[in-house]
Amino acid sequence: LARGDINLTTLGTLTYRDGKRILAFAHPFMKKGNVSFLMTGAHVYHCFSSVEMPFKIGAPTDILGIITQDREKGIAGEVGRFPAMMPIQIDVTDKDLKRTRSINFQVVRNPEVLVSVLESTMLQSIEGVIDRGGEGTALMGIALECSGSSGQKYNLRRENLFYSRDDIVGSIIEEVTGLFDTLTGNELEEVWPTRLMLKIEIEKRRRTMTVEKVEVKNTSITPGGTLEVWVTTRPYREKSAVRKIKLPIPHDIGRENLTLTVFGLTTSKTEESDTSEASPKEGGKATREKNRIDETAHDTFESSMHSWVNAPRNSDLLLQLTVEGDETKKVKIDGKEILTESTNLVVLGRVDSTITLSED
Repeated sequence: LARGDINLTTLGTLTYRDGKRILAFAHPFMKKGNVSFLMTGAHVYHCFSSVEMPFKIGAPTDILGIITQDREKGIAGEVGRFPAMMPIQIDVTDKDLKRTRSINFQVVRNPEVLVSVLESTMLQSIEGVIDRGGEGTALMGIALECSGSSGQKYNLRRENLFYSRDDIVGSIIEEVTGLFDTLTGNELEEVWPTRLMLKIEIEKRRRTMTVEKVEVKNTSITPGGTLEVWVTTRPYREKSAVRKIKLPIPHDIGRENLTLTVFGLTTSKTEESDTSEASPKEGGKATREKNRIDETAHDTFESSMHSWVNAPRNSDLLLQLTVEGDETKKVKIDGKEILTESTNLVVLGRVDSTITLSED
């Protein structure tokens, strides 16, 4: 399933060969039906006899061909024909250990197993460099090349900052596997990933800031006016800072009261007010929900991926205006439903403020 600096292989017995065609195992591997796995030879170092479960110790050798069937009674394949593979390069830097390593390998492009294989190989790649688990902050850049059924080539690039209190490696793996879930399962076009490159920088230091207070300096304004907002944020274990932001109010808005929400992407709307103590795993789920692509809003796969590339990041301070009492009625700010203010820290917390629109 993977070959290179990372190997993911199973060994089994060749049952029968007819020219280039083979049968093997006499039992299923993953029971996935039609498959496209890599077939290699194997060197067996030792066989352990057992009435209950005999097994072998061995290692893969040269690439021989392709496995095309994975069924209840065994697997089947063909010598001399090879499956499509996806090259992956992961550059991992541990800023605490001052250690960088580049890991290169290939994985099968079979949609049935791609995400699980990617999860396993990424875990080995990253933990092999940082040699620990637990909390941390990570900056990850994703470069993904894809090919569509129409022959169209897609190049996707995105960078994001992550923080987790208990599993930073899991958080960045979820971002990548979530992307591949969307990619292979999208309803707009059959798309195959052809190359993946990741650049990851990890440190144990917590790089977050929490939204503490929002002050609206002119709480009663007219349609077409400008809202002056002061947002107080506190970087982790540092002094608070104030960011001054001006929001234009549309001319065609009604006279309803508005709610201004200032929040971070990793903050779920269902969290308690003490967002600084929210579970990182809950935050990860909220992030995936907010980054999930609404395919019904797009006519093409290219449009949906453009939406993902330009979606808000965990380090963005987000501002949203809605009609008070109905969060589904959003008021656009400069033509956007959410205004983003970039920072260099993961933004946590949420604060709501009420705004009254006046006649004059």
